[in-house]
Amino acid sequence: MAKPKINQTNLLIALSYGVGMAGGVITGMLISKRWFHARHMPFVEILERQIAQEQGQVQASLVVNAVEARYWELFCHRPRVVRRALRKHLNTYILPGLALYQITLEEGVEMADALWKVERFMAEATQTKRLIFRLAGRLPAYYQMLRLLTPRVLDNTYPPEGWELEWVENSPKSLSFNMKSCFYLDMLTAYGAPELTLVYCHLDDLIFEDASPGVHWERSQTLARGDELCNFRWTRVG
Repeated sequence: MAKPKINQTNLLIALSYGVGMAGGVITGMLISKRWFHARHMPFVEILERQIAQEQGQVQASLVVNAVEARYWELFCHRPRVVRRALRKHLNTYILPGLALYQITLEEGVEMADALWKVERFMAEATQTKRLIFRLAGRLPAYYQMLRLLTPRVLDNTYPPEGWELEWVENSPKSLSFNMKSCFYLDMLTAYGAPELTLVYCHLDDLIFEDASPGVHWERSQTLARGDELCNFRWTRVG
């Protein structure tokens, strides 16, 4: 019996159709996954767990729903920021803390307690970063790593559109620079909550204090406290 002839044109069409369908399904799944994660405020699981430990799961759900709703309201009306690094600071750290702060104040909580709640929330949200510095701080070359990596991190993560930086020293003994403007302070001032900037300043202290027995961290001035600049200082010990 003669083998049936296969129409190559129809075969190619069928294969193209099949590949297109498969690609569409996979793309749809990826988009749906990204959309699902995008619809959640950053670190919302941490916030819910913290509130549940203090007030129970029912109250945690109510508070988290209110904070998430405020976050998306702030997100949808956020200022246009061109640099990707600045968008990450705004969307991932500033707006979640601001949303929690606003909702907490609206519940009648005193400002000091509201600030503490935000600090506790953001401290746990940045816990992994603190752990990384604790581990790196045990390495003999920790200070050399700071000298090498800090300028690169500042260029990429804290661009001049958000921070005005002035280098003071980068030597075998001291790594120091001043910040004369701060994206966090500017944004939170625009939102009417400049006092919240101090929470984010304290996160630096949590990250760098006691990170290494061979390096002393100090910052005696901050813009958030009304000083003219933030003076970042790492000094090699011994």
